[in-house]
Amino acid sequence: MDRRKFTKNVTKIISTGVLLSSNQLITGCSEDDEVLPDGTLQFTIPEDRDLIAGETFEITWKSVGIEKLDLAYKIDQAANFLTFERDYPANNLKYDFLVPNNINGLSLTFRVTNSETEEVLAEGNALQLIFKFLINLTETPELLLVGGALKVEEGVNNPFIVRKVGEEAFIALSRVCTHQGCVIDVNEDASFSCPCHGSEFTKDGEVTNGPAERALSSFKIEKEGNALTVFYF
Repeated sequence: MDRRKFTKNVTKIISTGVLLSSNQLITGCSEDDEVLPDGTLQFTIPEDRDLIAGETFEITWKSVGIEKLDLAYKIDQAANFLTFERDYPANNLKYDFLVPNNINGLSLTFRVTNSETEEVLAEGNALQLIFKFLINLTETPELLLVGGALKVEEGVNNPFIVRKVGEEAFIALSRVCTHQGCVIDVNEDASFSCPCHGSEFTKDGEVTNGPAERALSSFKIEKEGNALTVFYF
């Protein structure tokens, strides 16, 4: 997956535990009047939504012959799932999940279980977590002038740098080397170099010297008045 893009691929899930690609599911479920077998649940992760900490993420499903669900998630590669909703009515057909702000991880995997039988009905692939970092420009002299830069390290699990590239334009780049994950240094000319294995990057994050082969991840930025919001992962 190209982490420079602010999108993600998802997998559709059915109760048999078989994972289907989006195209396969569309082919198999294209009719609105499709009748599902009794005891079946089809669980959908929306393709047009991002899993952003502090925001609501809607998950939906179709089900037949199931009354109540237990909803759970696990963080990254954890062995156990954390149940966040028990005995949830299956006929609601959706759940608005508020993504916690304090998750110490990079991804979530959702699972749906039949409350009565404890049968796992659906379990998806890991979805990338996106976090928000707020910057008040009136309190950030580093970003007053074009060319200015702010290093963000404390309180984030992915150190990054924000640079002002125009009167109203900013970019944010991860400072995690795409080779083996070392935190890279910022040079005087705004380029980057990795202290671990010598990879080098331009000020825009492009690779100029290996062993890294991929550019640095770039993060979406939204500006409203004197406030910047960086969406990092």
